[in-house]
Amino acid sequence: MSVPRRSRKAERGNRRVNPLARSFALVGAALIATAAGIAVSTGASATALVSHKAVYDLTGIGADAAHGYAGARGTMSVVNQRTCDGWIAGQRVELFLLPTEGVEFQSVSTFASWEAASGLAFKFASEIRNDGETTERYAGSATLTEPGGPGEAVYSEPQGRRIALPAGTMFPSRHLDDILAAAASGRRSFSRTVFDGTTEDGYGEISALVLSDLKGAKKRTTLGGLAKVPGWDIRLAFFGPGATDDVPGYEMGLRLLANGVAEAITMDFVGFSVEARLDRYEAIAEPSCPR
Repeated sequence: MSVPRRSRKAERGNRRVNPLARSFALVGAALIATAAGIAVSTGASATALVSHKAVYDLTGIGADAAHGYAGARGTMSVVNQRTCDGWIAGQRVELFLLPTEGVEFQSVSTFASWEAASGLAFKFASEIRNDGETTERYAGSATLTEPGGPGEAVYSEPQGRRIALPAGTMFPSRHLDDILAAAASGRRSFSRTVFDGTTEDGYGEISALVLSDLKGAKKRTTLGGLAKVPGWDIRLAFFGPGATDDVPGYEMGLRLLANGVAEAITMDFVGFSVEARLDRYEAIAEPSCPR
């Protein structure tokens, strides 16, 4: 099921994102737990978001030779950890891609970030290497004047690049909080402008569609007691900044739990998809912070 078309058009010209590069870096960004102390209502109770480590097996599915890829395999590791002043996140993806013509090659993407508990400050660093050669690298920091922006991002790589962030911008953990809160309250669809620093522009519009909750769902994970945690099947559509059409650069399906853990992820491109299945999960002890 596709995410419905966005309700508003941007004024600038359409700029398509690099789908493979951006998607895997965004997985880490999208799964960052929300600011310290926030809990998401799930009916009669509230489920606290947890610091954790997770490892996923990656598999190419539905490959269409006409679109350039015959298969994919790899692993993705994600670390999300609460600190006394915010959240830190780390992610590494090692993917082996098999083109329809040529030989298999390795693509490695890394992403690291820190987001303030206030949601007003964000630091980021990301890199993509193909067969050992760095093809993309971004780093810097961003601030918002108030929740929901506006604000500014200042890059250290590429050095000197500055981006004005429009009103309505939020950072990844606040966006995740929005998604979970919307799902828990029964809201089905909405769009947000999110800055994560994984591209030269750094931000874009993400449209979310909550498909269903996981009550009675099959194929739940047995790891770490996660099968008892409520959650939802959610679709996300990613648009580059200033996109003027209704066709996303790519879409992502998430089986997202109320504690911020993704049980499964599917990244859909034109004629090609990559599925991530949770293979290992470990809760991380929460910090003891002064009140």
